[in-house]
Amino acid sequence: MRTHPGTTSLLLALCLSTAAAGEEPNASSAPSQSDEITQLRQEIEVLKQRLDSGGLPVPRLAVPAGAPPEFDTGLSAGYALVYARPHMKESFRSTTTNLVTGEMTLHPFDFGYEPSSRVWVGWQNSTGTGVRARYWHFDHDGDPYSEVATPTSIPGASSVTVMFPANIAGVVPGDVLKVTNTLRVQTVDLEGTRTLQFGRTEVVGSAGLQYAQIEQEYDAEILSAVLPRGLHSSRTYHGLGPSFGASARHAFGVAGLSAIASFHAALLIGEKTQQRGVVGDISPIPLPAFVALRDSMEATGAFETGIGFEWNAYTGDAGSLSFRFLYEAQLWTETGAPTLSYLGFDAFAGSIAWTW
Repeated sequence: MRTHPGTTSLLLALCLSTAAAGEEPNASSAPSQSDEITQLRQEIEVLKQRLDSGGLPVPRLAVPAGAPPEFDTGLSAGYALVYARPHMKESFRSTTTNLVTGEMTLHPFDFGYEPSSRVWVGWQNSTGTGVRARYWHFDHDGDPYSEVATPTSIPGASSVTVMFPANIAGVVPGDVLKVTNTLRVQTVDLEGTRTLQFGRTEVVGSAGLQYAQIEQEYDAEILSAVLPRGLHSSRTYHGLGPSFGASARHAFGVAGLSAIASFHAALLIGEKTQQRGVVGDISPIPLPAFVALRDSMEATGAFETGIGFEWNAYTGDAGSLSFRFLYEAQLWTETGAPTLSYLGFDAFAGSIAWTW
């Protein structure tokens, strides 16, 4: 049983009194000492009852002011299923020209939410310093598109490589335009991390390097009994550069739930290759059928943010199991097909993480 400091003093006094009581008392002091011993015994019983019932605080070791908190030391790993949908700013997959009004309509790329995988592994020591590696891979086709030429509308496709345009169109009723496109993105992050604790809020800062690779393919063809035409455009980029980020988690203290938010940015320096080939170009001033930009050193920025919540399902001797659900968004400043534009993603991510 833990003993309160006041109880220790009383017990010491009792011992002294008992020792004194063992001496031969004179006639005048005996009644007084007996009364004091009885009173001390009564007070000790009261204090023992209060200690047993929790009525007195349990003394704790004092923590020096400003002392850093200790964090759990160990490994962590996780997997996320990311349903991501690409977006391309002011980039279009095909056109339709109305011969009656003279208006040309641009049809944007159409991607749905597609599954992709993200995995990570990390390690942290008791001071909150650690390392982390993360990998994400997206590889999907856009929705295919087709359109038939009519006496009043002409479907077409365009590409601009650097500053050299190319155009094809279905000018004969019955011509069929078909368009397909593919997008592949891979990122690898290697970072150092630092965890800080502010009450119920945990903040993790990170800094390191990111490697990214982006590949895009675009194909359009006119199926015609008179003159088949085709347009192909491709763009690849791979770069490496410094990255930094921060994430925050605030615990509600209810059923293991927490609110989470994150931000990550990287500035990449790398090589871009861009190619375009066309058959049956109808541009007013046709340019060479094949145009290529190879091994061009360029910089691009990559930004990622997310917000959601976390549920800590288990914490025990075997480790900790948690689930996360986030809404995320990304922005890449230099990509897009078949024209130069921004590439973005919005995504819904569900992940599972284990720490031990």
